[in-house]
Amino acid sequence: MNDGYLPIGRFDRLCRLDVKQLRNYDELRPLVPAHVDPDNGHRYRRPGQARRGAADRAVALARCASCGGRAGAGR
Repeated sequence: MNDGYLPIGRFDRLCRLDVKQLRNYDELRPLVPAHVDPDNGHRYRRPGQARRGAADRAVALARCASCGGRAGAGR
């Protein structure tokens, strides 16, 4: 499977989001996969989605820094 899609492991390295974060973003809908393989459930994203992933990571880091590094603080 290629068609310009990146498997989750390659995509996470590209935008520096870990696999757990990407799966969470899939559920919350801000960064949904471009394709989900119906046979095995593997999620694939397009390279252009990395910009959004990197931006989401920057926002998450800024939120973490503003709350003193405590997860969930300030919600």
